[in-house]
Amino acid sequence: MSQLRHLSRFAVAIPALLLTACGGDSPPAESAPQAGAPAATPAAPATPGEIRVALTPQPGFTATGTLRLVRDGDNFVAEAVAETHMNQGDYPMYIREGNCAGGGRVVVPLTAIQGQESGEGTAKTTFPAAQLPPAASYFVSIHGPTGSPVACADLPAVNL
Repeated sequence: MSQLRHLSRFAVAIPALLLTACGGDSPPAESAPQAGAPAATPAAPATPGEIRVALTPQPGFTATGTLRLVRDGDNFVAEAVAETHMNQGDYPMYIREGNCAGGGRVVVPLTAIQGQESGEGTAKTTFPAAQLPPAASYFVSIHGPTGSPVACADLPAVNL
């Protein structure tokens, strides 16, 4: 199984995890992140059955965190932790098909990260594993209150 990448302190529960859209019934349209966005930094080695990635800030933002995705029977549990540079409020999070550089459609809306006054936040989501077929490539995007992507991480192959 591929190792998780460190999600710059947004260790948000990813596969059964995060974020709901900032208002409205459908996720906001997301423009592709700007070219030259920093690549995800490898996270600490994952244990068998999990993926861990670092969330890296998108251009113009400083949010970081970690996302952990774990297989639990027929479900995935996604846990995200944002460790720095977030204001109070909800930060919607999604698993999308594709990659941070090119963008892609929402596959799994996650529980929104609840930003705290301290600049930190967490979220956890559980969802059916069937929503992430292993043949596709995925990434996690976190959006600010205005809908702009503030952090992103490409996921390694999801073969948990």
